[in-house]
Amino acid sequence: MAKTRLIPWLKVDKTCVWLASVAVGKSKRQINDWMWRKKNSRTRRLDGNLTGRAGNKVQAIAIRALHEWFAFIPPGDSIVFKCESADPEKQFRVWKKWILRHDYVLKPEIDEELKSFYFYKPRR
Repeated sequence: MAKTRLIPWLKVDKTCVWLASVAVGKSKRQINDWMWRKKNSRTRRLDGNLTGRAGNKVQAIAIRALHEWFAFIPPGDSIVFKCESADPEKQFRVWKKWILRHDYVLKPEIDEELKSFYFYKPRR
């Protein structure tokens, strides 16, 4: 089971930076507990396992969601994917390779130091 979410993270003047999250777990309850940061064993188990076992399907789901979110957010806003898994180095390498190889429409700004990807929707 995979779940994606988009929440407003930072307000910058009249624009907003949105934080995108992707979680993979055994059940909806486990993923919802992790997203709401509940203090229980389901959350702790998912925190230790965030390198993922679902293969490339998760990246495809996240990229499709990113394209849908771009239609939703106003021009001038941006979306951030942060690598916050149990092994952020590995997650960053996988996401970087996937995004640069498969997504030809959206070109991210990649921050190697913070292990994050910034997708900016230009104003027209």
